[in-house]
Amino acid sequence: MAIKSRPLVFLASLVVLTLLFFAPSFAAKREPGRLFYNTASFGFFKLDDFQSPLFILENNFEYNDLFLGVDLNLYTSERKPQSLDNIILRTAVWDTGTEGVRYETIEDLTYGQGLLLNGYSTLDFTPVKYPNSAVGLRGYYLSDYFDVDAFATYSHLYGARVSEDVFGLFTFGQTYLSAADGEKIVSRKGIENTIEPRSGVACDIWAPIVGDFDLYAEAAKLNGSGSGYSLGVHWGYNVIFAYINGNAEIRHAEPGFVPGYFGWGYEMDPVDISSFESIGKERVGYFAQLKGFIFNILNVTVAAEGYQDSNGAFYLDSSLKVFETLRVAAYIKQPTFAGYRYAGFNDGTLLGGSIHYDVSPSTFLDLSAKKYFDPLSGNAVQSSVMSIGVIF
Repeated sequence: MAIKSRPLVFLASLVVLTLLFFAPSFAAKREPGRLFYNTASFGFFKLDDFQSPLFILENNFEYNDLFLGVDLNLYTSERKPQSLDNIILRTAVWDTGTEGVRYETIEDLTYGQGLLLNGYSTLDFTPVKYPNSAVGLRGYYLSDYFDVDAFATYSHLYGARVSEDVFGLFTFGQTYLSAADGEKIVSRKGIENTIEPRSGVACDIWAPIVGDFDLYAEAAKLNGSGSGYSLGVHWGYNVIFAYINGNAEIRHAEPGFVPGYFGWGYEMDPVDISSFESIGKERVGYFAQLKGFIFNILNVTVAAEGYQDSNGAFYLDSSLKVFETLRVAAYIKQPTFAGYRYAGFNDGTLLGGSIHYDVSPSTFLDLSAKKYFDPLSGNAVQSSVMSIGVIF
């Protein structure tokens, strides 16, 4: 296998070295308003037991409100896993700023106050070089009186939300979500499970009260099951060099209602609604989140969630611009939080990070790695890629 891959490795290396040699001329040609700009990189990819040299070509086209991105990933080793694609339609966007349609990955999506959909992402349980199935379709429209947002994913999760500004006094929103598929996965308990069709509705209200404080409430129902509600407060503080905001809320759930059912862990291990109905009692819990931005250098988001008679959840996402040319990021999500030193990947923990270094205006180094639970195999897997590339 190694012998067969050598011609491709040599060719990819030759292309990258050529691009590196002529990098200054490529950089000089990058001008504002240019229609095409691309990156080419060569590196090494790992997905559990599969390892391969990798040549990456990212093609971008931009014109006014239109943007198109297509990637070519060439793995030189044989026996490439089916979860990896060679050609990726990374993004196709029409966006005016007030209305748009975006075909791209969906990250950290929350509808309303998050009682049904909170922090949803199509990237959480995919390799660092994600497949086409990690891309979703999302559209929106913004006006002075109402906003509309809708999305759809390859996993057959659909959502829509409408929110209205009521005489400038408060915002009222309505949310609808539906998951209509029967995809079989292996749960984190090692049991084959089928994501049952489920839909839900929610409505929420958001109103300023005093100073930088806002009050909000949300009520939600999983159709054919229970309902729940939340009541919370949001605040923000802005100084010359930093902005900090946070929210804290109390949540109440009837038997059969799972707060954040369509959240980030939905596609990894869908909750068995019947098990919550069998408990036969209502539950009270909390959700709290804090975000900080300092000089556009450090961004941090921390969130925690917990309920009676169940494990809590913990979330941390951070990014740091060490220098103008060096950026690092790290994140962790623990749906069954047991302690700050505990990371149970077979319990659904997601841990990852990245480093990006601009060697010159036209050359860069990239390193990305993550460890996550794979719902198709029922095991925790590791994925990483390290590459050097050029912009042209």
